Amino acid sequence: MESLDTEVVEDMEKRDGRGRRLISKEQWAELLSAYDSSGLTQRNFCRREGLNFNSFVYQLSRRREKALPKKAPTPKFRQLQLRSGDQSSFTLEVSLSCGSVVRGHDGAEVARLIHLLHA
Repeated sequence: MESLDTEVVEDMEKRDGRGRRLISKEQWAELLSAYDSSGLTQRNFCRREGLNFNSFVYQLSRRREKALPKKAPTPKFRQLQLRSGDQSSFTLEVSLSCGSVVRGHDGAEVARLIHLLHA
């Protein structure tokens, strides 16, 4: 008869309650860097490193999002203060192709308002 020897080996990695390996941000950065230089497909790299494929893809997408330049959000509404005065008699009126009409006393203010409307 054969005897079977078993040995318990602790890998010293942190695990959650379900036994899944917990990976720190620093470790993910190292793993992603290793993937970049590995030349392997994502699936093959995950198999080699014992990583969950979906977690790996999520970490890749987070890194790509962080690398994208931040664009300033385009405001949906811009407020323009008009000078108080007689609003009943406008000296300048512009009809826009969208059907809107812009009226004002000062040409520069009317031009600015049109620019803001089309931005």
